Amino acid sequence: MLFTHAALKGLRPTMEDHDLIIPNGEGKDKTQRRVNLIAVFDGHGGAKVSEFLKNEIAPYFMNLRTQYPLSKKYVNNVFDLLQDKLKNEHKDFSYTSGSTALVGVLFQIKGHRYLNLMNTGDSRCVLCRDNMAIALSKDHKPHWPEEKRRIEALGGKIKRDGYDWRIGNLSVSRAFGDLDEAPYVTHRPDIYRFKLDPRDKFIVFGCDGLWDYLSNQDVCNFILDNFYDKDLKNLIYKGKDMGTKLAEYAISRGSTDNVSVVIVFF
Repeated sequence: MLFTHAALKGLRPTMEDHDLIIPNGEGKDKTQRRVNLIAVFDGHGGAKVSEFLKNEIAPYFMNLRTQYPLSKKYVNNVFDLLQDKLKNEHKDFSYTSGSTALVGVLFQIKGHRYLNLMNTGDSRCVLCRDNMAIALSKDHKPHWPEEKRRIEALGGKIKRDGYDWRIGNLSVSRAFGDLDEAPYVTHRPDIYRFKLDPRDKFIVFGCDGLWDYLSNQDVCNFILDNFYDKDLKNLIYKGKDMGTKLAEYAISRGSTDNVSVVIVFF
């Protein structure tokens, strides 16, 4: 397994994203769970909430007592604890700023590889299987029917602002922080579990700065055409800068946002 990542400021004046990779699938660190943790945190209104998540989230998933596969109750409790900590201890920066959270944990049970995936916000996880792109998560946008119904049931209203639909000042309907937009903007994630198989070549975790200007298949094709090699040794040599190249490609196609990406090759 090979991990590569990049985080580019792009055309934005500041960098508000953070990513996280803890590769312990082979169990080299005996103090942590034998799993691989991958995450992308896309901040808005500043970088402090995304930085907080990067610094705080790992122990909940790497602890030796954490049981896999993860239960929905456990994941929701973890996300509640993190949001409560922002509310109670960091209200100074989490009241009007926030962050998405796309978190994946790769683990094995009886020789089979699985992915537990948690998503809050509009970052996205895409799997390349048999050279075809498969979205593993769904974006949380205010105008999407399920999100629109949830917001309106709480008494909120979405509005069109130029090219974006917004709830308050946000074009994303789920995020950590953003206490001024509660309860319409929620930190509660979608939670998934996938069984992976030998047809799977790689998984891409990316913020919306990547996906807004490239389709899921565009991203997979770019990696397949420029970097992919089934021989991991060759892949390591060929693809050492592939995360950066992919982020640069998104910017060349028109992205004006920060671009953060993590690629996991099998």
